[in-house]
Amino acid sequence: MKNMKIVAALGLMAGTMALAATTPSSTLSVSTTVNKTCSISTAPTALAFSNYDVYATAATTGTSTFGVKCSKGTAYTMKLSGGDTSGVRAFSGPGTLKYSLAYSTTPWGDGATGHAAPVDMTSAGMAEATYTINGSIAAGQDATQGSYTDTVYLTVDY
Repeated sequence: MKNMKIVAALGLMAGTMALAATTPSSTLSVSTTVNKTCSISTAPTALAFSNYDVYATAATTGTSTFGVKCSKGTAYTMKLSGGDTSGVRAFSGPGTLKYSLAYSTTPWGDGATGHAAPVDMTSAGMAEATYTINGSIAAGQDATQGSYTDTVYLTVDY
């Protein structure tokens, strides 16, 4: 009988020691940064005006659309190269023919000295924002017949 008491007492002591043991713990710090980023996700479509009629009384108009994607909350500036403070540019061709580019009705340029202001925006999220460039060739220009072209650069700064 004496042996049984010793075994029982040892069993109780082992159980008590198991309950008294602690599990070590610590914290893990987790972090990341979302960088500002933008891209011209859809390239501008060609702005091909219809044939210009020197006797027309209304402007000849055309549009181009493009898309921009930026990380949410990113402020960005869209610039169109060239033009004067009114957004007026000149085609290259056999004579002089001027046209203008605008965001809605606001002249659109690159903000350089003597040029129209750029367009400032802030991204609302990951979805593509679509923009329209409005082009206009004023009526009443005494242009030489032939083909006219120009190249304008679209830049997105962020």
